[in-house]
Amino acid sequence: MIDRLLKLIKDTYESDADFERALELKEKTVDSWKRSNSKAYYKMLPVLCRHFSVSADYLLELTDLPQPHLIQANTEEPLSEELQGLISDYQQLDWNGRKAVIHTLDEELARIKNNDIEKKVYGTA
Repeated sequence: MIDRLLKLIKDTYESDADFERALELKEKTVDSWKRSNSKAYYKMLPVLCRHFSVSADYLLELTDLPQPHLIQANTEEPLSEELQGLISDYQQLDWNGRKAVIHTLDEELARIKNNDIEKKVYGTA
């Protein structure tokens, strides 16, 4: 877990101190984690997941997908090559790139939902 957590910190913040300030942690907390002097980050798992918008399974290295719940699981039908390629591309993005993709998807889904509501209410698109 620590390797994945440290990568998220590095990809998101300019310094460990910036991360510590953002989460109101004591100074040098991340250094302590790096030296394996403390494993207090396990107690912070829910906070860390919310902060970085990732699943616990991702931080615990049970999956390589930061948000596996966003991918519809259908064991009967394998993912298409195109979808596998998109997932691979997404995984290569840094954390800010991933956030941008998620933001764009959220906006597009909201637009589609609004169009569906307009069709039902007004009978138009």
